[in-house]
Amino acid sequence: MKLKIIVLILVYIAIFNSCRDISFNNPLDPNASKESAKLIKIIDTTVSGIGDIDYKDGKIWKTTLSGTYMIDVESGTIIRSISGKSGNGIALFEGRLYICNGDNNIQVYDSLSGELVKQILTSDIYPQYCCFLEDKLIVFDNRSKSIFSLDIETGDSIRLFEVSGIDLSGLCTYNGGLLVANDQTDSIYSFSMGGEILNVFRSPATDIAGITSDDNIIYISNINGQIYKVSLP
Repeated sequence: MKLKIIVLILVYIAIFNSCRDISFNNPLDPNASKESAKLIKIIDTTVSGIGDIDYKDGKIWKTTLSGTYMIDVESGTIIRSISGKSGNGIALFEGRLYICNGDNNIQVYDSLSGELVKQILTSDIYPQYCCFLEDKLIVFDNRSKSIFSLDIETGDSIRLFEVSGIDLSGLCTYNGGLLVANDQTDSIYSFSMGGEILNVFRSPATDIAGITSDDNIIYISNINGQIYKVSLP
């Protein structure tokens, strides 16, 4: 009996010592970033501050606390500004701007006139960031720290997955999934729509304040008004 106990103790010690050498790779740890986004170009603009961005036809829309702006992606020049239309999240779809700021509604504006078209009430969802995946609006709910799919006609939503542990500062679709920017670690997380973390990338931009995609090209804005044009490995 004593021999059996001694053998069990020795086995336990061996297992414990071997486990100490295992390095657990937590994907939410910024040190887990294996690859860096490749910098193509830095575009200087005069639009600074927090607020996400969205790309369409050579133009980038950025929303800030002071207003919403259309920026030429090559020169950084402001083409159009809509004062008073501010928020954290922005998404352009069929000529309309969807802007959210952490309240339980989404403001929808005509992108040409700046007129308010409608307001989408989101009940117990408080969207802070948003982007479109086909005709569905994907939103980050600031209260539950979760990603939802939202019907823009009815306001009905479906919870997709939770993203707690990330200081989210931008959201966009990419290759059928999502890219999520983290301004505290200057990291970009690639998620499947099922919530699986596919990869973590180091961003050349610091103090990230927005992210958007144009096929395989990614644009990252920072709070100082610079837009980084990058590609992912």
